[in-house]
Amino acid sequence: MEQSPEAQNIQPAAVRQSSKRTWSIIFFIVAALFVVNGLYTLSSDDRVVGGDAYNYIISAGRGIGKICAGLFFALVSVVLAIFDVDDRQKQK
Repeated sequence: MEQSPEAQNIQPAAVRQSSKRTWSIIFFIVAALFVVNGLYTLSSDDRVVGGDAYNYIISAGRGIGKICAGLFFALVSVVLAIFDVDDRQKQK
């Protein structure tokens, strides 16, 4: 006697998410967090050293670095999404 898919706790192929898609979503969320944090860092007036110009330069460097890290995570997310779509096309 065969069990139904619900009894075996098996999801149909249309509902099942691949690990590439899951990682793509995670990387996209991380990218958004880095970009938002970088924009906040750019607009903040943190006092790191005594001179105002130096503080702006330090904040700009930190903000741009965080935004670049966010763009890297976004790029990885898009590449994983493309591989996921390619895998789904090959399965059809």
